[in-house]
Amino acid sequence: MKTILTALVVEALLLVASASIVSAQDWMKLDPKMLKLLVDTTLIRAYEVTLAPGEKSNMHTHPAGFFYALTDVKINVHYSDGDTVLSEGKAGDSGFGDPERPHWIENIGNKPVKWIELELKEHPYKKAGEITMSKTFMQIVSEAMAEVPGISPQEAQRRMKDDPRTLVVDVRDAADAVQTGVIPGALNISLGMLAVRADSELPEELRHLSLQNRSRPVITTCALGPNGARGAKELKDMGFTNVCYLSGGMQAWVDAGFQTEPPK
Repeated sequence: MKTILTALVVEALLLVASASIVSAQDWMKLDPKMLKLLVDTTLIRAYEVTLAPGEKSNMHTHPAGFFYALTDVKINVHYSDGDTVLSEGKAGDSGFGDPERPHWIENIGNKPVKWIELELKEHPYKKAGEITMSKTFMQIVSEAMAEVPGISPQEAQRRMKDDPRTLVVDVRDAADAVQTGVIPGALNISLGMLAVRADSELPEELRHLSLQNRSRPVITTCALGPNGARGAKELKDMGFTNVCYLSGGMQAWVDAGFQTEPPK
């Protein structure tokens, strides 16, 4: 476990995160018997979560962070707005999680489940004024996620089925998109070129015809979610009225068992 935790800590530090923990719904304070604190620094906080069969948590929130499954996991995530999402995984699964709105969880399996949560906190030098950049990457991501909604792979698939006009835009670089494939029918336009392709005043040869209708439903995605959120906010700033991003990115899509295809 020490090796796993060390790897997660290193990955978190590389992100230089700035998402603050919401103390009013701090899970550690609400369910102390369910959580075992592992690390708590100015940059990160990590804890081990254990849920017995049928056990439920209190309502809480999360900042952005990482997770690592120590056992197979099968839980229901119940959101404060009434949505319920089934979350399943195998021991050894890991990934990045977006900031979560208020929710509580329930172990619906017949065995205890365990995983490690690693939460990203504010950079320690920010308050001391020792960093010259005005915003960190995770600040930009957090602001984007506050501006545009994230949806699950299941919801994305439903929207694509219900409205064939729905456009999926994968904002990864082409070389990265080739490695995992893209959602069937998706456009692969890198984040750096998205504003150009979506512009309505640049020469026609620079624009993409599929991105000229500001009312068209658009779902953006990337590898894990953060850049998808940035792309969605960029489109919203350009006048798109029905845009969202895929929470968890292509990793979540593949983990859900949905199909992919080579980028075109």
